[in-house]
Amino acid sequence: MSSTKGLLVAIEGIDGAGKTTLAKGIVSSLRKEGIPADYTMEPTRELIGNLIRSLPDEYRDGRIEALLYAADRIHHYEKYIKPRLEAGVIVVVDRYIHSSIAYQGALGAPIHWIKTLNSQVKYPDLAFYIDVTVDLALSRISNSGRRKTFYEKRELLEKVRNIYLSLVEQGELILLDGTLGVNSLISEAVKTILEKIDKSQ
Repeated sequence: MSSTKGLLVAIEGIDGAGKTTLAKGIVSSLRKEGIPADYTMEPTRELIGNLIRSLPDEYRDGRIEALLYAADRIHHYEKYIKPRLEAGVIVVVDRYIHSSIAYQGALGAPIHWIKTLNSQVKYPDLAFYIDVTVDLALSRISNSGRRKTFYEKRELLEKVRNIYLSLVEQGELILLDGTLGVNSLISEAVKTILEKIDKSQ
């Protein structure tokens, strides 16, 4: 099976939800089906993405971050995502527009303004949200042995999760149960993507 039209698929969730594992698993499964698919992530490893990662806490203002993420996203879309979509590739991005809405929204940036900032890039054709409780997410992060980031605080993650769940209710995100096994999540997501491909052809 091959796709003649590219598709932009976003994977969303709070830290520790399993986004990267799911995104890479989807790409692997699609390739096995003979469908060209690529994994990418945000923030990128480019100039602005690296700047975001290096920001001191005094710059962790939702409005400042929203501007930087939007700038990184525009560059990412124009230089990486758009050419692949035009070549018929399924691009699976680990965090995208809805991450800015949820995270920078939780930090106080107006959500309508965040959406306006991101209006210069394509909205995802499909966006999945992996839902896990904050307790489970923090437990996974702790067990991973890595240092917690600025965002990985209970109160902030609760706000982020609530925004994500409101986006599910609005029909912008497709809910996935993050307590299920990764293979089940991959199968469910790939099934939805294949259905979307069939409808678009």
